[in-house]
Amino acid sequence: MDLAKKNKNNITEADLSGRKIGEILINEGLITIGQFQNALKYQKELKEHMPIGQILINQNAITQKMLSFVLNRFHKQIRLGDLLIQSGVLTKEQLELALKHQKKMGIRLGNALVELNYITEHVMKQTLCTQLNIPFLDFANITLKPELSKLINKNYALKHGVVPIATIGQTMTLLMDDPTKIELIEELQQLTGYSINVVTSTKSDIIDAFAELYEEIKQSEKSSGIELIYQDSEEANTEPKHFDAQRKKKADYIAQRILAIALKYSASDIHLDVGSHGIVPRFRIDGVLQELHLGSIKKDLNTYSKEVVSRIKIIGNLDITERRRPQDGRFRVVTKKNEQKVNVDFRISIVPGYYGENIVIRILDPQNAPTSIDKLGFSKLLRNRLHQIVSKSTGVILVTGPTGSGKSTTLYGALMEVYKPGIKILTTEDPIEYVYDKITQCEVNDKIGNTFARYIKAFLRQDPDVIMVGEIRDFETADMVFKAAQTGHLVLTTLHTNDAIGSITRLKGLDVDPSLITSCLTGVLAQRLVRRNCQHCKTEYVPDNKLLKEFFDDSPDILWFKGQGCSKCNYTGYSGRIVIAELWTPSQEDAILINKGSSIDSLRKTSYKSSILMADEAMQKLNNGETTLEELIRTLPFSSIYDFRPRS
Repeated sequence: MDLAKKNKNNITEADLSGRKIGEILINEGLITIGQFQNALKYQKELKEHMPIGQILINQNAITQKMLSFVLNRFHKQIRLGDLLIQSGVLTKEQLELALKHQKKMGIRLGNALVELNYITEHVMKQTLCTQLNIPFLDFANITLKPELSKLINKNYALKHGVVPIATIGQTMTLLMDDPTKIELIEELQQLTGYSINVVTSTKSDIIDAFAELYEEIKQSEKSSGIELIYQDSEEANTEPKHFDAQRKKKADYIAQRILAIALKYSASDIHLDVGSHGIVPRFRIDGVLQELHLGSIKKDLNTYSKEVVSRIKIIGNLDITERRRPQDGRFRVVTKKNEQKVNVDFRISIVPGYYGENIVIRILDPQNAPTSIDKLGFSKLLRNRLHQIVSKSTGVILVTGPTGSGKSTTLYGALMEVYKPGIKILTTEDPIEYVYDKITQCEVNDKIGNTFARYIKAFLRQDPDVIMVGEIRDFETADMVFKAAQTGHLVLTTLHTNDAIGSITRLKGLDVDPSLITSCLTGVLAQRLVRRNCQHCKTEYVPDNKLLKEFFDDSPDILWFKGQGCSKCNYTGYSGRIVIAELWTPSQEDAILINKGSSIDSLRKTSYKSSILMADEAMQKLNNGETTLEELIRTLPFSSIYDFRPRS
C-alpha cells in the first residue's frame, strides 16, 4: 500500500491539521518539504491565524483548485460542527439541536447555529474559514478602489452576495457570503477572465463593502419605523460643531434602529455598556438581559459611538458637554402598532464609568399600562381577596418585592380598579411611568423639595379619597402614609422587602409605631415575575433531581414542561412573564403579636392562617405547565421555596 492510500484510510477528520495537509501534499508530489517548512515558518509569524493551504496558495506553491482537489479526494475537510466542538464554543447537545433545526428550516448548519444564538456569525464565519482553508477578512482595514465595481455587475453582485475587493495581475480577491459555492466561483472566472482567491466575512461587513463599492444606501437604513420627538431641546445650538452632517444622520439612524429593535422584542430596558472593546448593547427581555443579533448596527454603534451618545443626550434634553456626572432625561417616539400611531415614552439614565458613559433607557409603552386587577394574571382566589381589600375606603395596602417585580404595574391596576367618577385619586411617583387621564399624578423632584412626604402633606388638603405613593423610603414618608390612612384615606404604596411578613421588620426599622401599623395595615401583597414557557416550543421534561430536592421532600406527581427554544421566543424557551404573589391580610392574632413586638418567626407561623402563599400560587403555575422550577429558584425568596414543603 502506498503512502497516499495509507493516509486516506488512517487520517481521521479529528486529526486533520495544517501539518496533515502538508504531509498529504508532499506525498502527492505537489509541494516540496522546503516549501512546506517555509509556509509553516510564515504561519508562525502571523498575528492572526491563516490556514496552511491558503499560505501555500499565496506563495504560488499550489493553486486553489489543487488544494480543493486534494481535500475532496482524501475527504479530509472537518465538518463545521466538529470544528466548533473541538474549539470549545459548542457542545454536542447544542449541535444535535442545531442539526434538527437545520433539517426543519432547510438552511445551512452555520446559519442554524447563529439563529439559535449558540454562536455568533463572526465565530461561525471564522470557523468556516478554517474548514475551507480560506482567509477571514476584517473589512474595517480595507479600502476599495472604485474601478473594482466595473469587474462585476452591481445586480449580479447583490444577487449572489459577492464583492471584488482587490486585483493583482490576473488574480482577483473575491469577498463571498457563501464561499462553498464552487460553481459560482468557476462562473465568475469565466465571466471576468480572472483567477479567483476567495475570502469571506460577516454579512454586515459584506453589506458595508457592497455599499462602499457600489455607492448604495443599505436597504435597512431607509427607514427605522419610528419618529423621534424632540421635547424642549435646542438641537441646533447643542450639536457639537465637529460632527459633520453625514455622521449626524448616521447616528440618528443607529439610535432609531436600536429603539425599534427594543420595541420589536418588547424589551423593558436598553443597556449600552462601555467596555475595553467598545459599546456592548443589551436588551432586558422578560426580566433578563440578552444580546440580540444586530448585524451591522453593532459595528456602526462603535464606529459612531460619540455621535450616538450625543444624539441620545440631545433627544433626552441633557447636557452633551457633561461627561463626569450622572444625568437623567426622557423623550418620546411615535411608532406604528396595528396600523395605529402610538406614543412611547423613554427614560434615560447616563452614568460615567471607567471606559466612558454607560446608558440605560427604560421603555414605557402605554399599551402595557394595566386597566384593572383582573388583567394582572393573579389566581382567582388571590384576585377575589385583593378585590375585597381595595374596595375598602381606608387603610394602607402595601405591594412589596425587589426592583423589577411589577410593583408599580400592580399599583396602577389597583388604582384603575377603585376608580369611579365619584372619587378623587392623587398619586406621587418617582418618576411617573404611565399617564392616566382619570387621575392627578405628581412627580417627585428632590432638587426643589418636592418629596413623597411633602406631596402627601399637600394631598391631605386636596380632599382626596385615594392616595398612591410610589415608594416608602424613609421615616417621614412612612409616618405620613399611615397618618393619611388614619384620617380616613385609602393609601396604596410599595416597599422593598423579600416577602409579605418582611414588611413589618422594614416598617419597624423606619420607626413606625406598631400600634399605627396594626390599626391601618389592610393587606400586604408580595410578588415576583417569572418567565412563562414559550407556547410554541413547550415540551415535557424532567427537572434535575438536585433541583427537585430544593423544593420538595418527595417529588410531586406533576407533568413538567419547559420551552426548548424557537424563533418565536428568541431561542430562550420563554416568552412573556407571569406574576406569582402572596397576599397577607393581618388577622387579630397577627396584630397582637405585632403590638407585643414578638419575633418575626412567631409572626410568620400565625400568618399562614391569614395568607395566600406564594408557594401555593407557584404550584398552580407548575401544574398548568406555565413555568419551570429553574425559573422559580431564580426568582422566589427562600422563605417561599421553604413553604413548598409540608407544614406541621
